[in-house]
Amino acid sequence: GLAHFCEHMVLHGTMSAYNYTDKSFPEFLKQHGGSHNGVTTMLQTCFAFDVPAEHLEGALRRFARFFTAPYFHPGSAQQEIQAIESEHNTHLQNDFRRQWATLLLDANPRHPYHWGSGCRRTLENKVLAKGYNLHRALQDFHATHYKAESMTLAVVGTQNVADLAALALCCFSGVPARGAG
Repeated sequence: GLAHFCEHMVLHGTMSAYNYTDKSFPEFLKQHGGSHNGVTTMLQTCFAFDVPAEHLEGALRRFARFFTAPYFHPGSAQQEIQAIESEHNTHLQNDFRRQWATLLLDANPRHPYHWGSGCRRTLENKVLAKGYNLHRALQDFHATHYKAESMTLAVVGTQNVADLAALALCCFSGVPARGAG
């Protein structure tokens, strides 16, 4: 559940904290005819966006902040927990998810391969019952798992490959490596 919450907070809780004169990432994409999405599976989280080529640099610079200097706006937490709760409730009757959950009843709970998209109960009640601060847990999760060695970036555009590579390097060279802060 925390990985899924992190996905939501990366996309929607990292707001215009970096003093861009125009808009945050989602607003920038919308303003320029683009779109974005994220998905968290049992093994990975994937973020994707599209925007017309002439706005790729502005979008990529904003997108990179999710990984180099995320700002998990505390005011966005309840909205994103509600979004996760809605997704959870939508999937309650999904046969695949129900079968998978049944299989995992006998699994070792300490094994890293498990399923759980999270819901209000797991993100709020269980975290609070254990004495954890959800915001701090989110920051720790991002700092632990969002490392350069664990990530892959694909940039597609009408620009030549050398220019795209230079842009990617410029925007993402600040993604922390293992052992770094």
